[in-house]
Amino acid sequence: MKTVYILKSFIIKDFKLDIRYPFFFLFKFFEIFIFVTIAYYSSKLIIKVPENGIDYDYFAYLLIGISFFSIFRTGLYTYTEELTRYIQTGNFEYLISLPLNEEWIVIFSGLWKQIIGTIRVFFYFMIGIVFYKAQVNSFNLFGLCFVYLISLICFSGLGLFSASLLIYFKRAEPINWMISQFCLITGGVLFPVTLLPDVFQKIGLLNPVTYSLNLFRQLMLNNTSIKIPNYELLCFCIISILIFITGIFCIRYSIKKGKESGLLAFY
Repeated sequence: MKTVYILKSFIIKDFKLDIRYPFFFLFKFFEIFIFVTIAYYSSKLIIKVPENGIDYDYFAYLLIGISFFSIFRTGLYTYTEELTRYIQTGNFEYLISLPLNEEWIVIFSGLWKQIIGTIRVFFYFMIGIVFYKAQVNSFNLFGLCFVYLISLICFSGLGLFSASLLIYFKRAEPINWMISQFCLITGGVLFPVTLLPDVFQKIGLLNPVTYSLNLFRQLMLNNTSIKIPNYELLCFCIISILIFITGIFCIRYSIKKGKESGLLAFY
């Protein structure tokens, strides 16, 4: 019951903070509209894009890439942004004194932004389909929800790792930027990974964004369900679990070292 109460308190608190600035939501909607519009007119330059022997409509390909990459960025940046705010306002030590494991406190602190990120994805597709007639063939709801859940676990693990660097070194921006750019280039967000040199294609096999987007495109563009066993799904699940466990371990270690050094609450 304590866990549920703390979780609810975090969500209500962050919701009340955001609702005080209603123009923020309007601005975000306008931002999504601009991104989708740019993607639509950019796709006019390239009608079809080949991947895995299939010619995809480039606008639909790009729409899936930029919408779900926004979830990756949310998972990566949310925890460092929230912890920075808590540390700067002097509330971080109070938070980790709550009757709950420290890693769950950190995860709960970013949960509201994860919810907002999910709503953003919905608006990406709503604008793309309603205004620009994106050719999305099917919505396998169960498959999409499962891959989406695994993606959240994976990207949250990266965010926890980044947050641990913030607590330990008091800086995380360069690491976030490097991870983000690496995943953008080798993850098939804007163009197929097969267009890259062989060495980058092999590096891309270590990129969880590659597996996430490939699975989403299988479900939404191929008009097929994910067959079991599925090599990409298996690899993605294993990578996601390993990344999340690593993130949990790193956040525990950094908080422990911060307590020992007495610098936990300083930025």
